[in-house]
Amino acid sequence: MLERISEGVELERSLPEGEGSGPHPERSGPQPERSGPLTPSSGPLENELSILAEPVSSKKRSPSEEVRQAILNLCALQTLQLEELEKLLNRSGESLRKKHLQPLIKEQKLRLMYPTRLNHPQQAYITVGSVVDKEYK
Repeated sequence: MLERISEGVELERSLPEGEGSGPHPERSGPQPERSGPLTPSSGPLENELSILAEPVSSKKRSPSEEVRQAILNLCALQTLQLEELEKLLNRSGESLRKKHLQPLIKEQKLRLMYPTRLNHPQQAYITVGSVVDKEYK
């Protein structure tokens, strides 16, 4: 099954038989209690996230546009906190926030899960217009 994740980008997802409809447990409602690092063995969604992040995480330096597109693709699949983006993209949180996340929010391509509480303990990022964005409106 192909799923549109952002601005013309499609991601091929294969669902187990009988799971083609209804909400995805990975993306339904706020997810305050994620634990442990995201690894390929953590589950199918975490594996997809790792695959999407790999072109950036595998290099010390990546062009800004490549990092930003990776962020948009990742946050279109699942709300992600800064710490999770750090691990997935192998980048420092301060660098991600200043160079990529804040500009994407200003450009209205990314939004905060809790826009009125910037320091919310479960603050996360969501790609505007994605399936995840529609679930959290």
